[in-house]
Amino acid sequence: MLAHPRLLIRVGERRTGQAWNRISNQLGRVHKVTLTGDAGQITQTTPLNSEQATFYRDCGITPPPRITAANPA
Repeated sequence: MLAHPRLLIRVGERRTGQAWNRISNQLGRVHKVTLTGDAGQITQTTPLNSEQATFYRDCGITPPPRITAANPA
């Protein structure tokens, strides 16, 4: 059974000490990008800034891996 979104928001706020709009804004800046060139293709997430990394840590969530796929040419 899935937890109610409001409960998850409240847990995030309590664990980080930040308002949900701040958490959402910062984590919404984490993106997955695919780069293609002569050497092949790589998919990676944008680097986390210190605040984003702290949110993941405080919530006990493993951050996304930096490189999610690599396909050499």
